[in-house]
Amino acid sequence: MFNKVARDSFKFKRIYKKRTSIERVNGRIDRDYLFENHTIRGKKKLNLFVTMTFLIMLAFAKDKISKNHLAYLTAWVAPMSRI
Repeated sequence: MFNKVARDSFKFKRIYKKRTSIERVNGRIDRDYLFENHTIRGKKKLNLFVTMTFLIMLAFAKDKISKNHLAYLTAWVAPMSRI
């Protein structure tokens, strides 16, 4: 009901700006890794699946960094070049 940080403070505005990047990550997990309609039961198992998902996302990013493809770090597939 009550926030720990006042909404009209600069700290709240700074924290709220980070929300968009977090929402993008959450959306990517739901959409790309199919967590939107999951059938996982139990907190331990769900925690394991989410942890594995983040590890996979980091592995994809590390692979792209090592290949010097820095433009699309979060994409599974590099976009096709325009003709």
